[in-house]
This record gives sequence, structure tokens and C-alpha cells, in this order.
Amino acid sequence: MKVEMMRILANHKIAEDTYELILEGDIARLIKEPGQFVHLKLNDDALPLRRPISISSYHQNTMTLLYKVVGKGTLALSKLTIGDDVDVLGPLGNGFKLGPWLKNKKVLIVGAGIGIAPLYQLAKELQAYDVDLDISLSFQHKNAAYYVKEFQELGTVYISSDDGSVGFKGYASDLLKTLGKNYDLVYSCGPKVVLSFVQSYYEKTSEIYLSLEERMGCGIGACYACDTKDKTKRICKDGPVFNGKEVLI
Repeated sequence: MKVEMMRILANHKIAEDTYELILEGDIARLIKEPGQFVHLKLNDDALPLRRPISISSYHQNTMTLLYKVVGKGTLALSKLTIGDDVDVLGPLGNGFKLGPWLKNKKVLIVGAGIGIAPLYQLAKELQAYDVDLDISLSFQHKNAAYYVKEFQELGTVYISSDDGSVGFKGYASDLLKTLGKNYDLVYSCGPKVVLSFVQSYYEKTSEIYLSLEERMGCGIGACYACDTKDKTKRICKDGPVFNGKEVLI
């Protein structure tokens, strides 16, 4: 983990209120596993707190962050341009677990909304284990959809939207019911309602890994602002990825 001023290579809109930010710097070389995040600080005295952003993908000395504009901080971030520097703390947290035990397994990735972002690097790294990969992506509507083609290059993609404007009409839970439970392992990131359903629906699956989203203060486990529901773990330090059988959502 380190603090570094990373240079912006790209920062552009890819879907409704959703942006792709590509940063260059040594921090990218320190990332150990998909699902980790970074804490960004903007050069604005009115926005003193860092913003946690999931790492979507990384390669050598660059990393890509996908973020949704939901407040003053992310709106200010969206205004930055190529060549600007961003104060970055990271990489932080624990990511998705990978290993030779995945060989030839039937795996499901479940993402919803901006929670889809950290699952992209995971899908790429799963290719090394010859898994049979299904990918469930859920959006509010067509204009909110992103990275669909990118995921289609990595596995069999199933899509749902709340209004049916793209893919299956229904919520993530509705789509998952059509896919069934025949999976050796499930990875998921998204709103708590989605993670709670995944945890319950796939309770008999041998392994489940869930990436929790939460507001954070320090990002390093010192402030206890992002405890899990049972108060035994800190999402920033012990997560954001947890074994789905060991965390209370």
C-alpha cells in the first residue's frame, strides 16, 4: 500500500452517470488480486474525505476504475481530464480468491449496477483455470448498461434490466432463478439486496465470495466506520470480499 499521485490517461462517460477512469502509476503494480480498491483524494478543500473506488482492471503500471456519479465527490472526479493527477491511496483490502482448485469448475459471476465493475478483472483471470463461466449482469435500464461486450468475450453472459429495455425483464434475483443453482462457486458484487439473495439462494454451493459496498472513512481499518452487520469485521480492511458463508449481510 502506498500514496501516489497517479496520472489520468482517460476519464470518459461509458453509460448513464457511469465513467471509466484510467490511471497510470506504480500503485497498479502492487495490486495482488481482483476485487481490491483504492481511495482517491480530490484537490478540493470542500471535499476533504477520500472516495473508495473499486479497481475494475489492471495491467503493468495502469489500472482502470469504473465509477458512478452519485454526489459532489464523484461529480468533481468526472470533471478531471487527461494529464491531471489524482492523489491515490492503495491498493487496499482483500479481493476475490483464485487458485488451481478452480480448474474445470462451473463458476457463476453475479454483478448488478456499479457492482459489476470489480468483476471484470476477476472474469479475465478466471480464464487461466479453464472454468465453465456464466456471467449475470443486471442494470436498471438499457442506457445504464456497460461492459457487456467485454464480458461476452470471457464467458456466457445473461442480462436483465428492471424495465426490460435490455435482456431479461426483471431484477437480478429473477434472472438468477432462471439460471438455477448448479454451480461449484459463485462470485458476486452489487447492492446488499442482491448479495443477500445470492447468499441465500446459493447457500448449498460449496463456495461463495461476496464483495460488499459501503461508505468508508479512513479505508485502512482504523476508524471502524464500515463494520459488517455483525460488527466483527471491517469492510475496508477485512474485505471488501468475504466468504459468503462467514459474513452477515
